[in-house]
Amino acid sequence: MLYISGGSTHLISFPEMMLPASLTSLNFGRFPNLEYLASKGFQKLSSLERLTISGCGKLTSLSKDGLPPSIVSLEIYNCPLLEQRCKKEGQEWSKIAHIPYVESEWWILSFEFIRKGRNG
Repeated sequence: MLYISGGSTHLISFPEMMLPASLTSLNFGRFPNLEYLASKGFQKLSSLERLTISGCGKLTSLSKDGLPPSIVSLEIYNCPLLEQRCKKEGQEWSKIAHIPYVESEWWILSFEFIRKGRNG
C-alpha cells in the first residue's frame, strides 16, 4: 500500500510522477486544489486493486481514460464535487461502472450485492 498525504496547495493534477506498476493499493488525500487525476500516471497501474481518495475538495474528474480495469474497490471521502459526479447519473459514472465496490461518504454501490440480490 502506498499512502500519499499532501497538503500542497500547488498541485492540481495527480499523480505527477510515475507510480510502480506492481502497486496494488493507493491511498491519497489532503490536496485542497487538486482538480483531476492524470491519465499518464494511472496508465501503467495494471495491478492496482484498491484506490482511496480523500480530502480533495476541488477534485471533479477522474483520469480521462478511466481507471485501471484491475480496480475492485474505490473509496471517495471528503471530495464532494467528485462524489456528486460519480453517482450513477453523474458525468464520471462511465469511468467507475466496472468497479465492483464503490463507496463515498454519502453512498455505497456494491455491484456484487446488487447482482446477488437480483439473482436470488
